[in-house]
Amino acid sequence: MAQGKQLLRLKIAVGMTAAIITGTAMGALTAFVCTILAGSLLLGVGIALGAAAATAGMVSVGAIAVHDARNGKETAKGDYIRRAALSAVTIRTISEPLLFGAKQLTDKLAHKERETGKAFLRRYELATVCCWGMTHIPNRWMINIVKLCAIAKVSEEQIEKNAVINGEKLGKPQGYIAGRYIENQAEWAEIRYGSSTMAFSGCEIMAVYNALLALGKEMTPRDMVELISAFERMGAVLRGKWGSSYYAVYNYFVEHGFETTFACSRNMKRINEIGECCDTVVLTAYNNQYDIRSMIHTISVTKDENGHYTMHNAYKKNRAGKYAAYGGDMQIESLQEVINLMSPNGLASPICVIGISNPE
Repeated sequence: MAQGKQLLRLKIAVGMTAAIITGTAMGALTAFVCTILAGSLLLGVGIALGAAAATAGMVSVGAIAVHDARNGKETAKGDYIRRAALSAVTIRTISEPLLFGAKQLTDKLAHKERETGKAFLRRYELATVCCWGMTHIPNRWMINIVKLCAIAKVSEEQIEKNAVINGEKLGKPQGYIAGRYIENQAEWAEIRYGSSTMAFSGCEIMAVYNALLALGKEMTPRDMVELISAFERMGAVLRGKWGSSYYAVYNYFVEHGFETTFACSRNMKRINEIGECCDTVVLTAYNNQYDIRSMIHTISVTKDENGHYTMHNAYKKNRAGKYAAYGGDMQIESLQEVINLMSPNGLASPICVIGISNPE
């Protein structure tokens, strides 16, 4: 009798384990299909139906396991999976026509441009939710994701080809003047970086260049060409299409003998301390902390003898309509203020701060 009860418990445990695995997998698939089919308005409905499918799978398989155990039947594991899948697919089959009809209603609301309907759609749009989520993962995760994407290397042939093109272009007047801070990244469309351009992906390299100037290093056009080539070899993200790895920026200064501090905190007190103790700063931030589609930007921040900060290559224009340094006449006293000024709506959020000083 005791052996029979143990066998029953074992059958139930096996059945419920199979149910959890297969039911949850089918439920997740159902939620995904329902969400894609229904559109943004019914995201919650899709997830709810997915959960229902998972529950149905677990109840179905669990019931089968109990029934078979009590009657001494040996049910094949494959049969558990087939029956759980059937339960989930049945719910999916029933729900799809209903969701299709709901989608048509959603489209009509959007077509009529009803403000309430539009606001509701924007709020619960799947893409918007994902874009919000991407900017709220831990900064260390984002930095490591970027580092991982730098595994795909730029070929040596491409690096050499780019160096020839860049050497020719930087030797001609095009908004770049050796020895001056770079402020006009948008005008660097002809300068190559990996399989992209410096106009699109060169902000980290320009920040390094500007930081080197701030630290007293004289920079020539040839130095800039070599700097681009160096980052193509050690830090180009997706072969340059997503800029440069932030670890590569940090490592560059370390390898060249500078005292360097790296922080990925969002704690403004810690960030401000780095600005106060270091000679210059390379700062990377989300342009919009609620939407990754607004992209990420890296700037150089210099400090005058009074401790006031100036932002370089921050996509700011002067009254003459030319890209220029920003903040020199505003008495910016903290990196927190710098971050607030990085985007016009004050929604920038820091990802990493690299403080650099000349060795003592």
